[in-house]
Amino acid sequence: MSAYHPQLIQNSALPWFIQVLASGRSFPPEVLDAAGAISIATRSTVLDIDDAADVDFTIADGEEGQEHVIVLRTMADTGGAVVTAVNADTYTFDAADEFASLIFLGGQWRMIAGTATAA
Repeated sequence: MSAYHPQLIQNSALPWFIQVLASGRSFPPEVLDAAGAISIATRSTVLDIDDAADVDFTIADGEEGQEHVIVLRTMADTGGAVVTAVNADTYTFDAADEFASLIFLGGQWRMIAGTATAA
């Protein structure tokens, strides 16, 4: 039982990720250095790209209200990263330290803040 918000943890009607956030546990980011799928089981993903061409990633649908932050930490001199969601929205990262803060609402990921390009 969490000392932070025990009444919140006991509310099983809340989504799992809200209950986990209220538990006070820390969450290490997922770190990816090659093309592939971004895990929605983590709260954040760090991309370390060492490729001269754009590297493609995908992100599956989340749960309503779920948040996920993606950061391009390092990249080669050229290239970047392109993240494509299931609903075909794309988020393009062209420079180191660009980020996208996403929330899953209305059946799709929506960018609520960031320096990446959403299309």
